Amino acid sequence: MRRRYDDERAVPARDPEISVYHRRIVVWAVALWAFAIVLGLTVARLAKGAETPRLLGALPVYVEDRKPELSEAKQAQLSEATRAIESAVDGVRKWPGERRQLTALLAAWGNHETHFSLRIGRGECRARECDPDRKGVQRAHSYWQLHERTCSSREAWLAARTDVELAAREAARAAVRYRWQCFRYERDGRDWVRMMFSSLAARGCFGSFADLNARVATYRRLVGGGGGS
Repeated sequence: MRRRYDDERAVPARDPEISVYHRRIVVWAVALWAFAIVLGLTVARLAKGAETPRLLGALPVYVEDRKPELSEAKQAQLSEATRAIESAVDGVRKWPGERRQLTALLAAWGNHETHFSLRIGRGECRARECDPDRKGVQRAHSYWQLHERTCSSREAWLAARTDVELAAREAARAAVRYRWQCFRYERDGRDWVRMMFSSLAARGCFGSFADLNARVATYRRLVGGGGGS
């Protein structure tokens, strides 16, 4: 008669100290991984945003805003404008170029339109400022002097008078739109920067006006390059 043996294999007992040790390793590994992600995102954000304050800081302060008693308000305003430009550039779609180009463009555009004036940023334009019509109604809003035709809607145009973040978004969208309108001429070696400022001033791709050259020069100084940079 055949003898039957128990085929069960003995399973060694698990050491509780080793199990706790392994769990601690896993926890620390996950914590380090999460920390690395957060650190990486923070560094990337700082690197992306570093250029905008530098650009705004390189612009001349408007004469009215140089009074000592306005120093604190001016710093707060530049910080607000900085955040608005950063957010607008980060959120814009279909810009056919580098981020620094659009950032420099918005900085140069706002500088030559209003010098980032505190007063105009509050929507307090004087009689001949902000493109008034024959009845004295101001047609241009914000640091970028946006007209209704430039904005995505009438509501956005009206709100842009004092809403800096919204105005920056509308300005960035307009820049993208006008860049694409003239984009076909870039293939012929045309200067896209000149075409951009001409289009933003409602002069078409090849228009001209008094301070067009100055705007282009400011852009190139801010972006740190020549040619089509």
